[in-house]
Amino acid sequence: MGVVYFEGDDKRKVLGVLKGANGSEFYVKEEFEILKVMEFNSERGMSSIVVQKDGLIFLYSKGGDGKISLRLSEKNNENKHKILDKVKSCSEKGYRVLCSAMKILDQAEYQNWSNELNEGLERLNDEKEKENFSNEKYFEIEKGLILLGCTVVEDKLQDNVPETIKELQSAGVNIWVLTGDNLETARNIGIACNLLSEKMQKYFLFGEEKKMKEYMEENLQIFVESSDAALVQEATKAINSFQEQHRKYYPVVGFNPDRSGIDKVHEGYVRGENLKVLLFVVIKKIKEKMLKENQNPEFNGTLRGLIIETACLNCILPPPIKDFPSMLYNHPLSQLFLDVALSTQAVVCCR
Repeated sequence: MGVVYFEGDDKRKVLGVLKGANGSEFYVKEEFEILKVMEFNSERGMSSIVVQKDGLIFLYSKGGDGKISLRLSEKNNENKHKILDKVKSCSEKGYRVLCSAMKILDQAEYQNWSNELNEGLERLNDEKEKENFSNEKYFEIEKGLILLGCTVVEDKLQDNVPETIKELQSAGVNIWVLTGDNLETARNIGIACNLLSEKMQKYFLFGEEKKMKEYMEENLQIFVESSDAALVQEATKAINSFQEQHRKYYPVVGFNPDRSGIDKVHEGYVRGENLKVLLFVVIKKIKEKMLKENQNPEFNGTLRGLIIETACLNCILPPPIKDFPSMLYNHPLSQLFLDVALSTQAVVCCR
């Protein structure tokens, strides 16, 4: 091992860094002062720590490849494609994969950011508002990262899991699974445990607009910018109409750029609204396909599975607010998804 853990507490960590070679290796102790710990949450999809050593401030982050990739710098990432190719190949084998990244922070930049974070939290009393504010500040600093590598863990299935799932499905029990794995890992684990059979029709809902469009065109012959433009208009109208009636729970996020002219919160809002429209279109097409097949005897006994990324589920479910009214489940996208999901034998929701 190149690094070993020696000791530490909430304020400091002491690591041993391997030095030397050819039989004369030894560990040199290096101490890191902990300045800030940013715990994992599903909205950011990563956790981070800020440490100081020898007058330099470092930010280290770890998370799923999809989330980390969005936060990487355009420069100084020469190993990015090599590492992400390894991530993909390991995910396809069903391994659990996390990525690690870092950057060096300017002293003044970090101090200003830390002061703004602490002062903002002191002004707020509501815990949800504090959480949202913290996420916004974390997003500000968790960017421009350099990809360091990935960790890969083989998490073997427990005994008799495939056999148990097969028995449940043969009894007519539909199974829904929520997992922290990425889509490729979740799909392959689903196959390994008999949740998703090789012969099952599998439909994918991607959280990234580009991937979703590619999947729609290649697998479902849906072309949102040409032949299916009318369906896009229908989706936009239905979604906007419902959200306008309940604007209290679906606030419009305006553009409020930071010093560099970027507003990640607004960008996330726009991506989410665009994704809702794509989801409406693709789910409606899947529903129409299922209804047509159900009228054809050749498709009797057809098994269907739905694999959906968390970003899609966030669009489909009501907003994450306290004590939201049940009528929000009447959102046209929520209702459409429920119709399709209940017509499948397995649903896997992954990060």
